[in-house]
This record gives sequence, C-alpha cells and structure tokens, in this order.
Amino acid sequence: MMNCDLGAKKQVISSLKKIHSITNAFGAFGTYDIITKLESSNEQSIRSGISKGMRKIAGIKSTMTINIINNKGFSR
Repeated sequence: MMNCDLGAKKQVISSLKKIHSITNAFGAFGTYDIITKLESSNEQSIRSGISKGMRKIAGIKSTMTINIINNKGFSR
C-alpha cells in the first residue's frame, strides 16, 4: 500500500507495471492511494521489488508492506 504526491497516481501505476514481481496495482480512495500485489516464489525477489523497485519511483511518498503467508487462512 502506498501514498503518492497529489496527481501522481496514474504515473506511479504506470511505473509499477515495469516491476516484474508486481502482479496487480489499483488506485484507491481512503488512507492509501494505491494498493499493489507482489508475488514470487522467493522472499528475496519480493524484497528487491519493494526496495529496488517500488520505493525508487518518483511520486511515492510512503509505503506499507504486509506479508501474507499462503498456507494460513482461506480465499473464496
């Protein structure tokens, strides 16, 4: 989840498309401006996508990362 500079949402989402581990990115209303989903078979690829990719994009003010453990919980 991330907050962007005013008016930067469209440009940030376009830049997020270039990061391989990001599978989805959506504009949002509320506490966060954009919500993204990163997927990978290893944790290092996720970390790299966040630290070397997402957090270097101009227009992003802040990020919050939540790790989801696939074997805990359910989805419909």
